[in-house]
Amino acid sequence: NTDPIAVLDWIVKEATEQSEAAISDQDDEATRSKSRGNIYVLLDFHRYMKNCSPDIERRLRTLSRLDSNTVVVIVGPHYETTPALDKDVRVIDFPYPNDEEIKFALYSAVHGVYGKDSPVEKDTQAKERDIINAVTGLSYGEVCASFAKSIVTQKNIDVATLLKEKQEVIRKTGVLEYFLPKVGLDDVGGLGNLTNWLKERKGLFGEEARAYGLPQPKGALLIGVPGGGKSLAAKAAASAYQIPLLRMDFGALFGHLVGESERQARQAIQVAERVAPCVLWCDEIDKGLAGSAGSGKNDSGVTARVISTFLTWMQEKTAPVFFMCTANNHENIPSEFMRAGRFDEVFFVD
Repeated sequence: NTDPIAVLDWIVKEATEQSEAAISDQDDEATRSKSRGNIYVLLDFHRYMKNCSPDIERRLRTLSRLDSNTVVVIVGPHYETTPALDKDVRVIDFPYPNDEEIKFALYSAVHGVYGKDSPVEKDTQAKERDIINAVTGLSYGEVCASFAKSIVTQKNIDVATLLKEKQEVIRKTGVLEYFLPKVGLDDVGGLGNLTNWLKERKGLFGEEARAYGLPQPKGALLIGVPGGGKSLAAKAAASAYQIPLLRMDFGALFGHLVGESERQARQAIQVAERVAPCVLWCDEIDKGLAGSAGSGKNDSGVTARVISTFLTWMQEKTAPVFFMCTANNHENIPSEFMRAGRFDEVFFVD
């Protein structure tokens, strides 16, 4: 049945019968069977939960209060509900595949086509870490599809092909842009203090550094005149670290709908943490933060709330996301954005 209310009515009817059977004095087999309860899985039902109608809301609340073993599982790509259902809904967020799950998908794909002990398997084992990093942050289905495409087009597991697939996935989010930098730190003219500082932190993104007790790098703020090489340095850092470069347009985060700006800010952070380790590059951030002091009067506090989201994340983040921001005018950047602890270092580029 495609009518959500009719489906819920049927589930309520079944659950009510189970509830009555559970409190009945009868002890026959049919009664015990009814009282065991059921699990109902509502696929893609999240589309009915956004701006949920009162009829759907009332039926779901009725189900949550029935004394029965009925469980309703609503499956969807993201969480949608109304304030009235917040206390009745439990959210289970499934994480993206970990390293072991990616390795299982990887060798299943290789063995399925080339078998065990093949030259392709030995080549895959040699670059296993790079392959895992290339698909980290993709769903399991996307991981399997990426491996299949690489095998079909390149006849092996090609890291460059996998990174292109990740680029397409990130582009679909609409909040970040995936860059494939073609420059290194040796291409940056001058800026010796900055390039040396970046080179010293090259080995701080791996598990070996964590085991040794070294802190996770947070990032750097580059302030200076236009054309000084700030953006080039951000691209070169990602290339030197051999990790993805994600570009975020801070001004593009702001939408015209209520709550859209805050949602897009959280989504940008989530995407960056999904594909970590990575460099999150925010160019000309002073333009996006300009006027934030008066944002409470001009835009009902939207800018202040977006900035607050990033400030909290910058201070508390544990994911290996290296946040690099460039700016021309420091006067447009709020003091709390530049204070110690937000970035590892602030550089002036003349």
